[in-house]
Amino acid sequence: MGIGNADTYKMRQRFARHGHDYDDPEIPELPDLAVTGPSFLVIEGQTNGEAMDTHSQVHDLYRKEGVKMDSAPPM
Repeated sequence: MGIGNADTYKMRQRFARHGHDYDDPEIPELPDLAVTGPSFLVIEGQTNGEAMDTHSQVHDLYRKEGVKMDSAPPM
């Protein structure tokens, strides 16, 4: 799992300086969080197993108890 930012403008410039073409990454269509709430999208790798079960359960818990979780004092 990872989260990151990619500056495609700078990458395109860097590739061009070295005589290469840069293909922008394909960004998948994501659900509207205002409508669906927290969600995730697997774009590579396994979609089942213990890790995915846990990840899904965390999202289910937040859907059910999110208001309570948001109002809890920080740990």
